[in-house]
Amino acid sequence: MTKYYLPNNSVSIREWSKHIATSQRNYLNNKVIFEVDCSDQNIYAALQDQFDKIQSVINYCQKIVRGIPYIKSKQYTLTLNIVDVKYNYIGFHPKGIRFSFDVQNVVTAFIGEDLYKDRLTSLREAVQNSVDSCRYKSKVLKEVYSPSMKIYVNDDFLRIEDNGAGMDEFIIENFFGRLASSFYEQEKIKSQFEAIGQFGVGVFSYFLLGEFIDIETKTIKSSAIKFRFDKDPKSYFHFYDKAERDTPGTTITMHLKKELVGKITFAVVENYLRKIFKHIEFPIELSSINNKTIIEFQSFQINSAKEIKDRLKLQEKKLSSQLITIVSEINDEDIEGSCALIVGKNYLDTFRYSHQYFDHDHFGSVDRSHLLSQISVSQKGVFVNKYSAATLNMLIGEINLKKKIKINIDRNEFTDIAQIHRFIQNLKSKF
Repeated sequence: MTKYYLPNNSVSIREWSKHIATSQRNYLNNKVIFEVDCSDQNIYAALQDQFDKIQSVINYCQKIVRGIPYIKSKQYTLTLNIVDVKYNYIGFHPKGIRFSFDVQNVVTAFIGEDLYKDRLTSLREAVQNSVDSCRYKSKVLKEVYSPSMKIYVNDDFLRIEDNGAGMDEFIIENFFGRLASSFYEQEKIKSQFEAIGQFGVGVFSYFLLGEFIDIETKTIKSSAIKFRFDKDPKSYFHFYDKAERDTPGTTITMHLKKELVGKITFAVVENYLRKIFKHIEFPIELSSINNKTIIEFQSFQINSAKEIKDRLKLQEKKLSSQLITIVSEINDEDIEGSCALIVGKNYLDTFRYSHQYFDHDHFGSVDRSHLLSQISVSQKGVFVNKYSAATLNMLIGEINLKKKIKINIDRNEFTDIAQIHRFIQNLKSKF
């Protein structure tokens, strides 16, 4: 058939070549035997991936069939359980050598403080995973429910609980437990849902706070699962015999490192959550033995009097009554938020010679392209960093990007700063 189809791109050529190379397929009792005539190293690698996938599907089918209960004297079995491949190599010798990873070094790199500058990144990653799970459950699984997230702070542990989609054993093995493999980055899911997470490595940040982690999770179709893991890549997940959870969702318990016991307090966690999760559409309940509060969606409304007074130098606070803000709000398919331009009401020199009156430190931004402007930028409700308006003094504000753009792995800066400046330029044009 291939001479009539004439594949003309690399993917099609590889797929057709795999089929042509497979010269024979036979079934015997418990195995399927493939005979392959292979003359190309790349096709050899592609065939190996294909046969590994077939074996994993057979294993999964075995698991499902064995889980079918014994009903009315009927017992279901699947005899097929082995993929056996016989290769005939033509014109080359496969050595099986390719790039590989030192797992210990890779894991160390992904949980080291050289990558994540702030220990509380652990909390951010866990919470945003819960947010993604709740949003996925609502938008993709189409379940009508009220998303809920609860965080409990104790001296020696942090607990994050949600009523999102949860995980089953397949998701735990193939996504949660696999470095750089994100459940939400599957093509079928990406076409329907855009998650906050995108790298599939956030779970490794948990060890910035935790010595070991307990997870209890359940989907609407699967039984509850509880397991424990630590940062040793040679250790297997420890699955408990029993799990108590009876509703869908996930509970993550970070057992704090000894040096952090008593230091991750209610106040520390509250301040961090209010800073990072400013624009999440559902409330986050935070509690401890003696405290309880709700982290709710923060509006984009600008408190002009406070913003002006906070930014004036100490000796110039008296000028605050002579300044006003011109406010512009935005809400389109890309961004939402509001910005304000600080100008003089009667005393125009205050605006004209702003370097003399305003404190540069209160306009801090990651790019520092302008000393006296500052736009706080979040993405999908989660704060990223503060950026400046490159050519306009005294512009302040807060915006949230509704769609994802490229971000660094630590999630504290956008990699495409030019795109951020284009958004800010659109805001500036409104003035």
